[in-house]
Amino acid sequence: MSIIEDQLNGRIATLLGRMAPRWRVYGEDRGAFRGSQRRPDILVIQPGAQPVVIENEYLPANTVEVEARGRLGEFLAADVVQASGRINAAIALRSPPALRRCSGLDEVDELLSQGIELEYALLTGQGGVDFTRFPKTGYIRGNIRDLAAFAEYAAIPEDAVRRAVRILEDGVNDAAAILRQASELSDDTKQAITEHLKQDYGDQTLRMAATIMINALTFHLNLAGQHGVKNLNEILVDGKLTPTGVLEEWRKILGVNYWSIFSIAGDLLRSINPPSMALSALKIMRKTAERLNNLGVSQSHDLSGTVFQKLIADRKFLATFYTRPESAALLAHLAIPDDGNWGKAKRVKDFRIADYACGTGTLIHAAYRRLNQLHWLAGGRPERLHAHMMKNALTACDVLPSSVHLAASMLSSSHPQERYDGARTIVMPYGKTEDGNVSIGSLDLLEGNGTISPLIPIHNGAALTGSGKSDANLDVDMPPLSQDLVIMNPPFTRPGSDWEGASRESDSYKHFQGLSTDLETQAKMASLEKKYARGTCFHGYAGISSAFVALANNMVKKDGTIALVLPMTALQGTSWQKVRQLIADHYSDVTMLTIAAAGQDDQSFSASTGMAETLIVARKTPDRPAGRGLFVSLKRRPDSEMEAIEIARAIREASDKTKVTILERGPYGGSLILVGDEIVGEMIEASLSMDAPWSAAGIADFYVVQAICQLVDGMVWFPQMRRDLTLRLPISTLQSVCQVGITDINIVGSSSRTAFTRIKPASSTPAYPMLWGHDAQLENRMVVAPDSEGRVKPDKDQRAEEIWDTRSHSHHNRDFRFNSQPLAVAFTETPTIGGRAWPNVKFKNRAQEIAYTLWGNSTLGLLCYWWHSSRQQAGRGSMPITAIRSMPTLDVTRLTQAQLDKAEEIFEDMRNLQFLPANEAYRDDTRKELDYRVLIEMLGLPESILEPLDLLRLKWCLEPSVHGGKKTSPVDSLPPSR
Repeated sequence: MSIIEDQLNGRIATLLGRMAPRWRVYGEDRGAFRGSQRRPDILVIQPGAQPVVIENEYLPANTVEVEARGRLGEFLAADVVQASGRINAAIALRSPPALRRCSGLDEVDELLSQGIELEYALLTGQGGVDFTRFPKTGYIRGNIRDLAAFAEYAAIPEDAVRRAVRILEDGVNDAAAILRQASELSDDTKQAITEHLKQDYGDQTLRMAATIMINALTFHLNLAGQHGVKNLNEILVDGKLTPTGVLEEWRKILGVNYWSIFSIAGDLLRSINPPSMALSALKIMRKTAERLNNLGVSQSHDLSGTVFQKLIADRKFLATFYTRPESAALLAHLAIPDDGNWGKAKRVKDFRIADYACGTGTLIHAAYRRLNQLHWLAGGRPERLHAHMMKNALTACDVLPSSVHLAASMLSSSHPQERYDGARTIVMPYGKTEDGNVSIGSLDLLEGNGTISPLIPIHNGAALTGSGKSDANLDVDMPPLSQDLVIMNPPFTRPGSDWEGASRESDSYKHFQGLSTDLETQAKMASLEKKYARGTCFHGYAGISSAFVALANNMVKKDGTIALVLPMTALQGTSWQKVRQLIADHYSDVTMLTIAAAGQDDQSFSASTGMAETLIVARKTPDRPAGRGLFVSLKRRPDSEMEAIEIARAIREASDKTKVTILERGPYGGSLILVGDEIVGEMIEASLSMDAPWSAAGIADFYVVQAICQLVDGMVWFPQMRRDLTLRLPISTLQSVCQVGITDINIVGSSSRTAFTRIKPASSTPAYPMLWGHDAQLENRMVVAPDSEGRVKPDKDQRAEEIWDTRSHSHHNRDFRFNSQPLAVAFTETPTIGGRAWPNVKFKNRAQEIAYTLWGNSTLGLLCYWWHSSRQQAGRGSMPITAIRSMPTLDVTRLTQAQLDKAEEIFEDMRNLQFLPANEAYRDDTRKELDYRVLIEMLGLPESILEPLDLLRLKWCLEPSVHGGKKTSPVDSLPPSR
């Protein structure tokens, strides 16, 4: 018996319908399209979303994409399928011939249920030749469950999301203009809006108020017809929507619940006077809400959050940067893997998820959506668990009432038809409290008693925790070690200076300046933070986000998971070492994602941070830490939630099914991550050692770091070199071969540790010459001149002598801009004090300093610097004094006298030659000459290494963190792979 395609389509439709009982799935339904007898192979109708057509053929399926593309732009016949709308999404499905050869439909069901591999791609558009394909090339490969998950996200096309964001932005701006007019006419309106939102009056505050009310109206449309709530059209008076009519319906909704959503929105609506302005604002907001609802994306996408995050006036200090929805989906799907055991309701109900810096709820909503998806894919009914999850399992906290409003909306909209009698969406106390004390928001939980009294900015504590039944200040139980998943994008703020050496007292608590806290309150909050975070991974210079890592660790249970968005310096910066130590000592299954891109925003998983970030997922196993981690480097940020989900699945499957390439194995490249046929990134397994930064992050080509890893271990082993022809070099840490100088704040400044006043420029005969700052015009040769001189302060003679004893010829570049600066090491003709940009590295004698200068500016020296530096900004590596000491380098103390003599000869020959910026090493003849003379003439290596070194040099220059997008990068220069 042969199973024809019509039969197979029917079985696939049946299985999809069983997995998702709320879907309506039709197989081979003739007449589904308006005015046509053509029938879709499979039609999927999801509540609150757009219809999806699946066209299926057996492999080789030569015409399936043509068929799928032909469905775009068709309209459904509502009388046939009880749905309407244009088809904007079609899946081209390619089924394996094994299904055709089945003896019967039962065998088809069995093979599909067992996970036989299908191939599929998504086409989106409104018909004609203008359409988008995902993946760009090739097909996604997955089983029937994966196809169902794919279809769920296909129902929310990205172009519809983009249209919705534009609609919402326009509506917010128009409504905010009306609110401004009302505020100018009524001081009471102005005062009420600012009080409800806890912000100073301004355009951002007005737009925020408009966003919250539009959001509530959109949610109202989802609830209409339930609990006696009328639709907006049913409460019009003379064709107009009135505040009285809206507030009456919202009163009914509050009688059911949804206080976090409708209480603040109701207060804002009541504050609009005169009445004519309220009518005008409601007209605009109603139109916006209805347009959003008609697009079918408002229930599944954080549209309000996307706009809202652009409006937060205190973002500069609170640093509540918005997590992009695609980043949130990627993190959530990595944090909650599909282990095939999510069908039982109890497992889902017992799964606790928390976000203690929730913002608009993007992350916790993504995690909850993932949990819902896993449950329905296993045959469960997640809507039946919604009331329990809202009341007991989902904790979302923030210090902004408006943020919590949107977070509550996001979580509630997962199943808007389901009522609940409590929610853990909580506005945390922040700043001065009514009893005269201070609070630091969610970080109060570090105190350890596990109980928080929510802030009461609106009506009562109950209003902010989802229950409208009590006027009392409700304490919320949040005990330590209680969460299965803590998922957060914590604030990134840190002190303005070096914490201990802050230039002003207020710098040490800059990150508590939000929400109009006064200076005295900020100081108390900073003291409280230090008290609560003592003994944790918190570090003042790393900033408040390191305290939130400590909080996540306190709150997650054993075998639970933390999933965090952090600055990339968390993997490399010295102030983050305690965070890395915590993860290495107490966690396993550690995965770190970064983006190897050139632009600052392109390296970020959040919006508008302008900094490189990392996603970290780890499972808490204090008694069996792994000691190793998976470093994933993406070529770019995912373009959509669907792509993010497929990337997460590709990472999980690659790490489960294959042996991921190991960093220490040799220069053979990383394990590829494929979405369809597109290589979206690479990954590698590496040690989570505390001896060095976790530098396998943000890497475009793992060949480079594998070669450096060998070099750090004293092995010269480049790509294309045979293992048995590897060579040895004496490599050590810098502090073991020389004396590293002191920080500039201990040389010049107001501290009692300083001894000098700096004079710039230096005189012709300075007594205490200094090499302090960068001057690109004067730093393209190895020998540079002092740019400043020091004058000894009165009564600081002894301290001045101590500092002068650190002088040296060789100086280390502390902030190396690879795409504009040539030198990692500068040499001064006379011994000189190193300053802010050029701290001292003092060797035993001048000959060793010359040898170090040559090595440091060779390609291998540049690689050692880059590997060890913190690469938070593209095209730049930073290295504080503490990191300089542990940087790997050639051990020049082990060179023979003949090698040192050769070094002096090379130095004299090349001292006045100009170098190009480091990122142009691939075409810098001076750099290549230096490489030849250092490696071949001074160190005695064979010339056979030069060709693989050329390739390694070129690969390094192609790294986005090296060229930073500068046009001199060798983007098209890489030879074909061999």
